[in-house]
Amino acid sequence: MNRSYFLGLAAVALTACNPAPLKSGTVIQGSSSAETVTKSYKNIDGTVVERTGNKGFGDNCTEAGEATGLTTVTSTEKRSYSWEVVGETHTDQPLDPEEGTEGRTAVSVLAEQIISRGDIVTESTAYDAGAEGEDVFSVDQTPNVASTASRYFGLAGDEYLVELSPLDLWTPVSFAEAGAGGDPDRMDLLLLTKRSPKKNDVWMSLDGNTLYRYLGKEKLSIGGSDYNADKVGVYIVAESDPEVANIIGDCLYANSFQDVTNPGVEEDNIVSEAVLLDSGCDGLFQHQQIGTEWWDKDILLKSELTTWDVSIDDFGYEWFIQDGDACTRFSGTVAPENTTAKLFVQYSVTRTIENYQVDSIGEAAEGGQ
Repeated sequence: MNRSYFLGLAAVALTACNPAPLKSGTVIQGSSSAETVTKSYKNIDGTVVERTGNKGFGDNCTEAGEATGLTTVTSTEKRSYSWEVVGETHTDQPLDPEEGTEGRTAVSVLAEQIISRGDIVTESTAYDAGAEGEDVFSVDQTPNVASTASRYFGLAGDEYLVELSPLDLWTPVSFAEAGAGGDPDRMDLLLLTKRSPKKNDVWMSLDGNTLYRYLGKEKLSIGGSDYNADKVGVYIVAESDPEVANIIGDCLYANSFQDVTNPGVEEDNIVSEAVLLDSGCDGLFQHQQIGTEWWDKDILLKSELTTWDVSIDDFGYEWFIQDGDACTRFSGTVAPENTTAKLFVQYSVTRTIENYQVDSIGEAAEGGQ
């Protein structure tokens, strides 16, 4: 249920006088049911098709560029969540990046454990894989899959509640790696919600894909306790299908560099184009989300959300070389000279429909974690 964005530090406005969001010793238990569907796509020069892999060679270059097949992975899961606030610390934070001033903000340190149990179904089509050159369709079912994930992370906030993950107690926030765009005022924080929102307040993910709107108070009764929760609507800003979205524009950027082989002789120096992956797209990242959340005192009580996560599988330039009666596909992050190369990205989109609610909020027993 994390949403990962590059969040401008100035917008967060963490200040030294803020207490840590959650009291040490607080224990939160939650549970959810979730269904996920993962499919793979390729975007080449802005054209998107559902596909898996690349043949890589063939009698002609059209055949060499064809896909090897299709894959859809579907899973249904029950998830159990456990968070314990194991202590408090602080992090250095530039209060005004323009001035370079430093301050400190309190951070709640949480230990998290997520246990998932469910079934996985993988449907695959392998093109031209049969004895007679026909497509081969297969279904693989894996029942009762169990997994456990655990980590430590931090919570801090002023106007917004943010997550610091991975939690680094040694490096001041101001020295954290800047986004791949080179903006020193940006760092990888997780924006969770707006604190103490007012009626009709709206805020947005920095990538501009998701808009949040405060819908007012709503009474909830969960686990024998009553809450007057803040209800937040989560919306897609534009009618944009994540499966055909502009992943190239969102995640890739090109840089020119010069190979100086003979200083002072301009014609001997080669200028090349290289494509790089924005660090915000490294690994699994959230692209869009819609639904509703209910918050109370920096704790997510309930959510009904559909989330699209994207994972970049391969990217760069691709080109083809015909040699006699065979063609071979090549790819790399540096565009070749004197050859027509097209920018591409291969990626997987996971759509998750999850209904979550908190089961209990209490305090850790003495001698606990």
